[in-house]
Amino acid sequence: MRNIVILLAVVGMFLFLSGCVGGCESDANCKEWQTCNLEKKICEVKPGYCEASSQCKEWETCDTKTHKCVVKKGMCTRDGDCETWQLCDSATHMCKAKAGYCMDDNDCAEIEVCSKESHRCEPAEGYCYNNYDCNSWEYCNIGERRCYPVEGRCNSGADCKEWQYCDNKTKYCYAREGYCDIDTDCEKWQRCNENTHLCVPQEGYCDSNAQCSSWEFCDPAKHVCTVKVGYCNTEEDCEEWQTCSASTHTCRVKLGRCGSDKDCGTGGYCDERTHTCH
Repeated sequence: MRNIVILLAVVGMFLFLSGCVGGCESDANCKEWQTCNLEKKICEVKPGYCEASSQCKEWETCDTKTHKCVVKKGMCTRDGDCETWQLCDSATHMCKAKAGYCMDDNDCAEIEVCSKESHRCEPAEGYCYNNYDCNSWEYCNIGERRCYPVEGRCNSGADCKEWQYCDNKTKYCYAREGYCDIDTDCEKWQRCNENTHLCVPQEGYCDSNAQCSSWEFCDPAKHVCTVKVGYCNTEEDCEEWQTCSASTHTCRVKLGRCGSDKDCGTGGYCDERTHTCH
């Protein structure tokens, strides 16, 4: 009994979907896209309409709303079914590119790609036919059909000198950290060595003790050679009662002056205020 109920339910559903539950007596009992087969008393698809894509041509599909056969996307029966840059191939019912246009990269030359916007073949990135095919910082090598950076510009570090890097925003080569191209790449107390492209101290400045005399050290704040304690370069580095020895660069007591009693004769003493012997 249960199986009979299920069978009746399936048949009823089929008749409901076909648009004529309980059969039909006229087209009025069917849907708009159907006609009533008076002999079989069932609704059938009207000529020019469809219920499934199998009732359409190979290049068509059945529209479930209008129940009309419509051209499949990408296929055609006339040029109007295609994009403005395409024509309809009557043999295959496929839309193909008009002359001067392309469907994909296969329609283009080896160094070209098919533009998704214009559907025209254009040089692939890095390739060119003239300078306008390249970026603003590049020129076109007509013989090679390749774009190359103009002098001083770059696409990567390989386009720059070994002491430079390529700035991805400006496409200019700049000195890497610790290197220089011109003096302004260095500190104020430095200059750019054009051979090594390293910043070195200007005349009269230093960055290490090795650049100073043995009686001097390099002042890290001022970057100048400064005399060590107990040494001198000029009289100004000594006390008023002393003079700077040009040979030893040490401060010596001036003639007639003293720094201690031993600088005075037997029985004399040195006045610490005036640095004179008494």
